[in-house]
Amino acid sequence: MGLTKAMRQQFGRVWLYVTLCAMWLGQASLALAQTAIPEAALKPFQAGMTHFERKQYQDAMAAFTQAIEAHPAFVEAYRQRSQVHSRLGHLQLAIADCTQAIEVAPKSAHAYNCRGNAYARAQRHRAAIADYRQAIRLAPDYPWPHNNLGLAYLTLKQYDAAIAALEQAIERHPLLATAFNTLGVAHQSDGNLIEAIYNYNRALSLRPGYAKALSNRENAYEQLSEAERAYLDYNAALEDNPDSASPYFHLGNLYLKAERYTLALAEYDRALAATPGHGHIYLQQGIAYSALGQYQRAIQALTRFLKHVPEAPEGHLRLAVAIEAVGSQDLAQKAYEYFVHYTDKDDSRLDWAEQKIAALRKQ
Repeated sequence: MGLTKAMRQQFGRVWLYVTLCAMWLGQASLALAQTAIPEAALKPFQAGMTHFERKQYQDAMAAFTQAIEAHPAFVEAYRQRSQVHSRLGHLQLAIADCTQAIEVAPKSAHAYNCRGNAYARAQRHRAAIADYRQAIRLAPDYPWPHNNLGLAYLTLKQYDAAIAALEQAIERHPLLATAFNTLGVAHQSDGNLIEAIYNYNRALSLRPGYAKALSNRENAYEQLSEAERAYLDYNAALEDNPDSASPYFHLGNLYLKAERYTLALAEYDRALAATPGHGHIYLQQGIAYSALGQYQRAIQALTRFLKHVPEAPEGHLRLAVAIEAVGSQDLAQKAYEYFVHYTDKDDSRLDWAEQKIAALRKQ
């Protein structure tokens, strides 16, 4: 049996109410959603949506304009017309429609998100960021402004800010495949290919066949170093034994060898989280921190290592160098002496260490 005209009208009103409630957050927005939309505005709006879905943009434009003329407070009609303007390249008109939506509903997060998108398409990214932030202030749990904020920061190459915003979007909408893909792009742009591939995989698990994520993942695989490929090979072992530190420790060592010290330290942190008592991780941490000139952190890590392995000559030598770098000559001398005491007599560094001890004694 077909729907009667009255049933279609009632369905249309219910559909619009549900749509608005989902999109307009906060009490003020809910009140707006509950405002009755006159039939003279509702019918052309629905027609506009149909035209838009069919990419009949001129017809959609005319229909949304008719809806606005019939009901000037019809915020969603402004937003949808803004979308049409954007598709047609009328970016200033798109911004104007979203601004009109904000004037009608100044507490609408969705309206600010709309204008942020219009600004972003016009390459006005800082203006877009301001609107996304306002949308977040109005509706902190609305995921799309967080996602779009991440995109804007990514465009500006502010990768840390982009990653933080995208993680907020995912926290609010864990099934948002596009956010995982964009987060992957942010990590890849920041040089972290492993995290990038991880996020592309998450996007693909949510949306199999997602073309952008597939292409991005393939591109990331092509950029992998030997160390990173080795890490991916270790992933299977890690899945079988999630408490194992060895894959992280191994990758950290490969990064250390490649002089990618920050990435090495990130993997050592993961290894310690998996196995806190793994003493040799602290030694490698100390080496990485020293290479970065972060000697106080190096001293802390190497001291922890020596608590686990007190007779390790490598630990004493590395500690001596770090202590000397911060200007503590007496302690540096003592550490060099421990190295001389514990190391093998054929160690090629022995003569050098003894010369350091002699020089420190004279000071």
